[in-house]
Amino acid sequence: MHSTAISDLALVIGTLYFTPRLFRTGKADAKIAVIAFCMIAFAAFLGMFFWQISGFLAPVYRFSSSFAGKVAIPLLALCFLSVSVKRIEQMPLLALVLVVLFVMFEYLFAIASYRILIGGLSMLAIIYSGYNWLGKNRNTALFAIGGAVLTLLAGLAVGTQGNVGFILRIDLFHYLLALANASLGYSLWMMMK
Repeated sequence: MHSTAISDLALVIGTLYFTPRLFRTGKADAKIAVIAFCMIAFAAFLGMFFWQISGFLAPVYRFSSSFAGKVAIPLLALCFLSVSVKRIEQMPLLALVLVVLFVMFEYLFAIASYRILIGGLSMLAIIYSGYNWLGKNRNTALFAIGGAVLTLLAGLAVGTQGNVGFILRIDLFHYLLALANASLGYSLWMMMK
């Protein structure tokens, strides 16, 4: 599974590419987006090693991957909504609510479809944000919409099991998410400039 370590590295790079620029804007929403992108990149970084030497890293990797999917992705959606639709003043409180929901649905109720539901709603929120931004900057809006569509495509059409020809689906999934996260990072950075 060396190819998966490489695709995870691509995901780390794609996810972190615009975080320095976002951070330099100095805006609170940008800093929250940077934290969200870093959570995603951390899970992908652990994935680089998980596929090689699973052992003791397996529980840490699984937790960080689940946390990124159920907390970081909705945080990014909230950042997009805050910048493009209506300023969200209670972002730290909403982040705490997302963590509580994560604990509830991950450990108390163990509802597997929560990741699909929260991820899908988050991508729809980003598409809506991009749509609202069309009148201000078409390219920025299209990058937001494109990033959300790539994320949906990766999760719903590609998945992580099996092959597409000679390419592992997990690798294609990672490469699509790398492009999607770079696109989302660029779009959010341009909205905050």
